[in-house]
Amino acid sequence: MTGFSLADIRRFAGMDEAQAREALGPGTTEDPESDYQNLDELLELDNPAVFPGSIYVKDGKVRLVYVGDAALEGTTPEDLEAQLDGKPERLRSRAGKSATIRLHADQGVAYSADTSQVHFVEAFPPTTVNAYRSTVYKEPPAFRR
Repeated sequence: MTGFSLADIRRFAGMDEAQAREALGPGTTEDPESDYQNLDELLELDNPAVFPGSIYVKDGKVRLVYVGDAALEGTTPEDLEAQLDGKPERLRSRAGKSATIRLHADQGVAYSADTSQVHFVEAFPPTTVNAYRSTVYKEPPAFRR
């Protein structure tokens, strides 16, 4: 396997705010009025020197961890699927007309990819497909040529 290790992102998904702050260490920046898709009024924590993504906290708990495409260069959908069990639920993605979100809700992972490129990865506490769709997922607008 090559590419991105899901263990690097999943480790944050079960943390509380204090644990996430400790893991990110000194130099962590925060945005206390952040939103992510359908999640709002979040505290966003970032420290690129320690972790290449953003950690979103609400009510003292990590609700979602996001890693964008810059940290995923060279990672393929096959690399991620090799680290997950079962077939993903597929949803439309905001990353483009040919991209889909591959959702493994019960394992707390979703990622957006087309046939060869991963655009972003999300980690969150394990949930159901319906709960992810209603709390995190935001249906993208129709793509036009």
